[in-house]
Amino acid sequence: MSAYVVVLVESIKDPAALKEYRRIGGPTLQQFNAKPRVLNGPFEVLEGKPLQGVVVLEFDTMEQAKAWYNSPAYQEAVQHRFKAATCQAVLVQGV
Repeated sequence: MSAYVVVLVESIKDPAALKEYRRIGGPTLQQFNAKPRVLNGPFEVLEGKPLQGVVVLEFDTMEQAKAWYNSPAYQEAVQHRFKAATCQAVLVQGV
């Protein structure tokens, strides 16, 4: 059953570090057969705090998504995102 990683970008503190995150993190998606479904396209917040971006990644399974997130390659990349932005990331199983 498909699983989705949803990242809500609350604020961006360091655009250069965010660019580095994307440079390093982007290629890790291919290794885990992830499919980007939303990449900061137009959006509207209907409830809650304002956001600066939304990302949705589809994986084949929850286990595959966790393997990607915990992989050494992605963990190297995500350190740049931690410096660059304040985000919430959620893993959710599809129906």
